[in-house]
Amino acid sequence: MVDFWMTQNVIQWINEFSVSAYRKFYPSAPAKDLGIDMKNIFECLVYLADQNMLELEYEKRCPECASKMYEDEVEGFVYCESCDDDIELTSDVVFPIFSVSENYRNEVKKNKQVQKNNLLLSFARKKLQQSLCDSF
Repeated sequence: MVDFWMTQNVIQWINEFSVSAYRKFYPSAPAKDLGIDMKNIFECLVYLADQNMLELEYEKRCPECASKMYEDEVEGFVYCESCDDDIELTSDVVFPIFSVSENYRNEVKKNKQVQKNNLLLSFARKKLQQSLCDSF
């Protein structure tokens, strides 16, 4: 079961990630930043993917050279171009990688802009009030 408060912390992390230049992340990034163990962070990220906040893909990496393998699986093997070898597709060569869904990313950016505009308006109001008080 996904913990509510942990999920809130992960959502805040995702919101910050959404406005960065990065597009994809491994579960280890929020786990390390938030001090959450990998089992719980993965469970939380999968839950958020189910809610259409995130998208989940799987990346295949060669265990010999760590290169990404882009070929499709054929009879339980994936071809590694760097090693020029067929690699058995096992759980230790498949890595989950997440990205923020485009709809959610756009909403976060829109809300950040509104917050920034509200902050600027608040600052301008304070300055106006100070200048009006100073003139009396």
